[in-house]
Amino acid sequence: MMANKVEEFPIFTSLDKITVKNMLQRIASYLYNISDTIKIDPKKIETSMDIMYEIIERIEKRRIYFHIYYAFRFRDLSKESIMILAESLIN
Repeated sequence: MMANKVEEFPIFTSLDKITVKNMLQRIASYLYNISDTIKIDPKKIETSMDIMYEIIERIEKRRIYFHIYYAFRFRDLSKESIMILAESLIN
């Protein structure tokens, strides 16, 4: 159920280690599947844990952002508003 009042909106807090670990495991399995599909040895895929954590954190922040800002579900958007929204996602 979506929050309708400001006090019901989710607040982003730093992710706990268990959540991050679970997300990293899922990402690792995706990387393994991709490497299998494109025939690359998964041992040759290098990742930075700092970068992976930053990616996960940004995804979580974006999830909360879309939870708070309901336009995609409940409003008919104009071309201009979609362009402004897309521009804000790039920055």
